[in-house]
Amino acid sequence: VEAGYMDPIVTPTPEPVVLTAEAYADNLLQLYVVFSAEVDRESAEDKDNYSIEKVKIAGAALQDDGVTVVLTLAYDDARKQQDVVDLTVDGVKALDGTAIDEFTIEDIEFIDTTIPTALDADVIGKDTIKVTFSEPMKGDKNSKDVLSKKDFVVNGGKSYVRSVKLQNNYTEALVEMYSDLKEGDLTIQIKSGSEDFAGFGVIGKTFDLEVVPDEDAPEVIGYEKASRTEVTLIWNEDIKQNCKDEDVGEYFYHTNSKNPAEEIEVEGNKVTVKFKYEDDDDYRLPNGTAYVYVMKEAVKDYWD
Repeated sequence: VEAGYMDPIVTPTPEPVVLTAEAYADNLLQLYVVFSAEVDRESAEDKDNYSIEKVKIAGAALQDDGVTVVLTLAYDDARKQQDVVDLTVDGVKALDGTAIDEFTIEDIEFIDTTIPTALDADVIGKDTIKVTFSEPMKGDKNSKDVLSKKDFVVNGGKSYVRSVKLQNNYTEALVEMYSDLKEGDLTIQIKSGSEDFAGFGVIGKTFDLEVVPDEDAPEVIGYEKASRTEVTLIWNEDIKQNCKDEDVGEYFYHTNSKNPAEEIEVEGNKVTVKFKYEDDDDYRLPNGTAYVYVMKEAVKDYWD
C-alpha cells in the first residue's frame, strides 16, 4: 500500500440493524408481536415496555423462536370482535443489547374466527389432571379463574370432579377430583360448554390417559426475569405453595437468611419471588451474580 502497488482495503462500517415489528391477534385476549430479528429476553418480557391506550397488559412471553412475543391482556380488558388498537413498544432491546427506539404499530385488529380446541391432557398429580387449550378460555359466570366442572367428565362420570381452575393466562385448566385417581388407565372428556373470549365453545374431545404415581420431588431447573427486586424460578413440574404467606421469608431468601422474600406467586411450574426494596428496609438482590435459596418443603408437587 505504501509503495503504491495496491489500494488500501477499506472495511465498510456495517449499517446498524433497524429492528421492526409486526403484530396481529387471532383471539380476543392476546397479541402476537413479531420482531424482524431476535430480541433480548429480559426486555422483551417486560410488560411495561408495551402499551395500549386504556388497556392493561398482564403479561409478555418471548417464544422459542426468539422473535415472537405473546402479549396477554388483563381479563377485564379483553377486546371485542374487530376492535382496533395501536401498540407502542419502548424499551425492548436487540439480542446484542442495543436499545430500540420507541415505535408504534397502528391499526391492529382483533378478530377471532377459530374454534378453540383441547390440545393435550396429562395426569399431573394424585387427584389432578391438566388440560391445555389452544387459546385462552373465558371463566364461567361465577369466576374468571374457573370453568364449569360439568364440562369435564372423568371415567365416564364414575370419578367426581371437585373443581376446574384456570392458569397460565387462562390456557390451562387443572381438573381436581374429589378422591385420588387409581393407578392405571382413565379417560377424560372435555365437553363443548367451555367458551373462549369470542363465545366459541371448545370442540369436544376425549383423552385416554394413564395414572403413574410420581415419587420424585420437584426441582428448580432454571430462572427467568431476574431483576434486583424479583426473580422467577422455573421447576421441572407444576407445583403449589406449601408454606403460609406470612412465612415465605423463612423459605425463600437470597445471599443469607437476613434477606427474606416478601411474597411469592405460584402458577404452573413457575414461582416468582419478590423482595422488599423500600429505602429503609432494602432487601434487593445484589448486582451481578446472586444466590437465591429455597428451603426444604417450601413447595410441593401435585403428588404431595
